[in-house]
Amino acid sequence: MTTKKKDPAPAPAAAAPAAGTGDIRAVVNVPIEDLARNTRNPRSEVTVDADLVRSIAAVGVMQPLIVVSDGVRDGGPKYRIIAGHRRLQAAIKAGLTAVPCIVRGDLDDAPEQIVAMLAENKDRTDLTVSEEAGAYQALLDLGLTPAKVAKKTGRSVAHVGDHLVLARQSERVRGYVDKGQAKLSDVAALDEFSDDHEEYEKLAGLIGSPSMFQLHLEYARRRRDRAAAAKAARDELAGRGINSVTLDELGEEIAQEQIDAGVDPDEVDGAADIDDVWEELDAEPDDPKSAEVRALVDVHESELVVWLRRRTTPETGSEQEAAQREESAAQARRREEDQAIRQQTEEVAAAARVRWRHLAEQARGVSTAARAEELLRPVVVHLAADRMRQAPLKHEYVRVILGLPEVEITWTNTTDATPVGDIEKAIGLLNRHQLAAAAYLLDEGPQWEMGLLNPHNWRDAQSTRNGTALEDWKERLSLEWGYELADIERRLIVEGETARAAAATEEQDESDVATGEAAGDGAA
Repeated sequence: MTTKKKDPAPAPAAAAPAAGTGDIRAVVNVPIEDLARNTRNPRSEVTVDADLVRSIAAVGVMQPLIVVSDGVRDGGPKYRIIAGHRRLQAAIKAGLTAVPCIVRGDLDDAPEQIVAMLAENKDRTDLTVSEEAGAYQALLDLGLTPAKVAKKTGRSVAHVGDHLVLARQSERVRGYVDKGQAKLSDVAALDEFSDDHEEYEKLAGLIGSPSMFQLHLEYARRRRDRAAAAKAARDELAGRGINSVTLDELGEEIAQEQIDAGVDPDEVDGAADIDDVWEELDAEPDDPKSAEVRALVDVHESELVVWLRRRTTPETGSEQEAAQREESAAQARRREEDQAIRQQTEEVAAAARVRWRHLAEQARGVSTAARAEELLRPVVVHLAADRMRQAPLKHEYVRVILGLPEVEITWTNTTDATPVGDIEKAIGLLNRHQLAAAAYLLDEGPQWEMGLLNPHNWRDAQSTRNGTALEDWKERLSLEWGYELADIERRLIVEGETARAAAATEEQDESDVATGEAAGDGAA
């Protein structure tokens, strides 16, 4: 024989307060049948694990549910849950008939309830990204602005905005984000094409495959930009009183001319005959408004506007007609070949941009010293080898910086005097801090050090050959690298300063004399 499980006794509870009293501290024992699920709960699915059920069956609900009054039923209060949907379901499975609740009289309006539920779920990291987005959208639907939603929820406006974009997407797209197969930045990029159903659907079908999505996103953006540029070109031509045509429009025009000439409509293919009827010009003609001229705006061409002139009609069967047909066929082949090459070039460029962004993300993800050294060493080796090949003195500079053995250098042996293996061995002895310093010194150091071999560049504060960069190098030698100037270097600097001071004094004297002479002329 089984007996009904007795509810564990909660802490002493006060009587249920009247709705709207504002008392948010009282804990009351509420019959389960008087509790209703909140339809505005951001979490779409309430799942309960067995451990929670066993815990509640053993010791009861230790953390009261948060509820608000929801009217009167059968003479008693009914409550709607703000926080505790899982605890309620677990309590039901554990056989309880009542649960402890805190009645919040300060959460009467819907926006405040949504914010409270959102905060409660976010604290437990229970919400999926799309559920959080749905909560923000619900607040928006209740009249709040994105800025107010951000303020109420303690999130940034950008965070709320990104999630609101997600809330507008299809269930399929939201699912990709919840599974971690797409990022909010991907969704924002997809949303750029919300007004282009065909393009949107293509991209939405790829958003779960990051590499493919990024590649086709780049293609789509280029197509969109080319279409916008083509529209701008047509508007500019229209402003000049010139009627432009697209490839399709020109094909339709030729087809109509053929039909008007008595050709069977079933045999008409205006697009295929464009190069037979029109020849491409090298530049805009002097008579762009002529009926025999067309401004073809084609997004597939390297130049958006291609100028065409109607071909003269030669006598049928003549050598001129044969030559014209051969020329038009060659022009058509060139057009197809050029378009194929341009398309390949554009696709390769688009793929490269995706690859570069991927590499940038990978670079920002480098977090270990071992990986940093692995990446930096070949760079320093390349810098050293490249500088050593340039000139004997640069070769010597690099050799000294890296602590390589002294060798005799001439213009004829700069490339082979120090094998790359020796350079790699020397650099292999450096730790990551020394690698960074060596990379700095090998980057532009040889150029400035060669400049400082010229005494004039120590005298001249603003070398006309090297500009201010050489002066910056001098300052860094002292300030950053603790270099103490040699007597000759200090003497040359003083000579330069003295010469400049003397020149300035002389210039000022000449100016004073000129001013005095001008004053004397005026007095006379």
